[in-house]
Parts: sequence; structure tokens; C-alpha cells
Amino acid sequence: MKDTRSKKVYSVVIEPMTTTMKQFFRSLIRPSTLLYPFEKLESGDKKYFGVNGDIWSRYRGWITLNLPACISCGACARACPNKCCVMEKVVDDPDSITKTHMHPRIDFARCLFCELCVQACPVTDCLNMTSIYDITEYDRKDLFYTPKDLYVMYKKAKMEKKFTTMSQGKVASKKE
Repeated sequence: MKDTRSKKVYSVVIEPMTTTMKQFFRSLIRPSTLLYPFEKLESGDKKYFGVNGDIWSRYRGWITLNLPACISCGACARACPNKCCVMEKVVDDPDSITKTHMHPRIDFARCLFCELCVQACPVTDCLNMTSIYDITEYDRKDLFYTPKDLYVMYKKAKMEKKFTTMSQGKVASKKE
């Protein structure tokens, strides 16, 4: 009887207290939180996440579109589970009416960031996930991104090298 009582005391009192004390002493060495708009996570930040701090290889952030690479197949719109990716007509050449193509428009207010649209895309470097996590706007209407807006984000992410390895793995597996 005394043995089971000591196990209960250990599991109810001592084990949670040791976990709390470990976290307390760990927080004296490194911070536990960020003061978000003033401090931002960077790719090599090792002081915030576990042992190595590398969340960026699997992170699913902003979706970008390489507009010239898009073949207008619509696979991304069909793969989207909540229909936030919709094909939109884009005029490539303003002088010619016949030079229009359908490209994806994404409503980030409804997006789950599930990466199904990126995986469904048959083109190697068309839709990509980035490690850009700051997706905030004051108005919900500003989260509707046209294909040209997504292409601007693609150029920004390419310049800053913010693509995740999941997207790069997709490119590598399709090239083989």
C-alpha cells in the first residue's frame, strides 16, 4: 500500500515540479519567448527552438508563384481542400486579347498552408513554400493575392533565399 502511495506522490507532485524547475532554470539561460514585432525569428536562430533550432527546413509559410513557369493546368486549384486557390484570368500582353492565361489566385485568409497545391503542381519551380511567416494585414481583403502579387513574393523570396527544403525536395525529385 505504501509503495503505490509513493508512486502517486511522485507522479502527481514530484515529476511536475521537476519539469517546472527545469524550465525555470533553462529560461534563466535563454529566453522562452519573443517580443514579436520588435524581435523576429531568423533562419539560423538556435536560441529559441530545442537543441538545433532548425524549424525552417520543414516550415510551410507563404506560397509563391513563378508566373512565367506556370502552365495554367489548374492542378493547384483542384487540389486545394478549402478552395482558397482559384484560377484567375491574367492578361500577359496588354496589346493582344488572345494572350490570356489562367493562373492561381490565393486567398490567404482561408489558406490552411497544407502544401497540397505545391505538391499537385506538375512544374518543378512554379508553386513554392517559403519560410516567410509574417503574413499579417489590417484588412481581410488585403489577403487576396493575385498571380502578379504572388510572383512579386516569388522574386522577393528567391532574392532572400527563403524557400524551404520541402519545396526544394519537390524540385529535386521532379528533375530526376
